[in-house]
Amino acid sequence: MRYNQTDVNFNDNINKYGCLFFSLMDIAEEYTGHNFILRSIRDLYTTLNGKTFISYGKEYPIMDKDCYVNNHMMLLQEALEVLGCHDKVTYSGARYFNGRESWGKKYGMYMIQQFKTKNGNGHFFRNHYDPYLPEIKFTNIISIRYYNIGI
Repeated sequence: MRYNQTDVNFNDNINKYGCLFFSLMDIAEEYTGHNFILRSIRDLYTTLNGKTFISYGKEYPIMDKDCYVNNHMMLLQEALEVLGCHDKVTYSGARYFNGRESWGKKYGMYMIQQFKTKNGNGHFFRNHYDPYLPEIKFTNIISIRYYNIGI
């Protein structure tokens, strides 16, 4: 991933809360071998705020304006499509370490980790890519999220 959430070319919401958004885009880049350009990231942010899905009879945006991701699978699917790939995405499982109930399969082609930061927030990143600069100091792991593409 050539960009970070803290890049001055992005809005304050992305700068503060875009770690999962950028981590999912990094998976799309890794899978396709293509890179996002600045404009496509901004356009994807706008698209995700405008596209909705229905869950338990209520309508939600794929991602809120503050970068809270309501649907990981749909976000990753949209990111892949921006890069010209239409392979199917599956959000296969989540393993939680903070007392929340884990679900699904505890493995996948791709994973994103979430750690608690020193100020008590959660931060998402991938082993080879941390979307936030400068580095954040971590404490305990909160979760690992698993994704599959094309299977």
